[in-house]
Amino acid sequence: MDAYANLHIVVGKTIAIKGKAPEAYFIVIPDEDDVCDKFYKVYNAHFNGVSVQYSTYAYADVLSLTINKEDYHINEYDGACDSHIKNLRHQYKKTKTGEILTLTCTKDIPLFSDYSNRRVILKKGSVLTFNVKK
Repeated sequence: MDAYANLHIVVGKTIAIKGKAPEAYFIVIPDEDDVCDKFYKVYNAHFNGVSVQYSTYAYADVLSLTINKEDYHINEYDGACDSHIKNLRHQYKKTKTGEILTLTCTKDIPLFSDYSNRRVILKKGSVLTFNVKK
């Protein structure tokens, strides 16, 4: 599906990204093992060496950043798949041609690396907007 993303991300004290991502896409992946018609919705954007991925499954979500080839994430996929990332406001808007998803950090959100003890902080006020056209 055709998509674009506008990003205003502040990570810690050293990385700030603002503008329209030149590369963005959206995919829907059915969960063939589930009996309740669940699927993954995956939003991706790449901007100046930083990749952002936001995905949902049922009512749960994951936010990932790749910075300098190191992956950081916060994950709310749990057994019940019914909780969102704390301090990340979601706003969906249906349009005539698709949908717009706006994610806003209402407080600082830590993202963690699986491969090191490092973490990054997605700062309060960071906004990610994904515009998906069908």
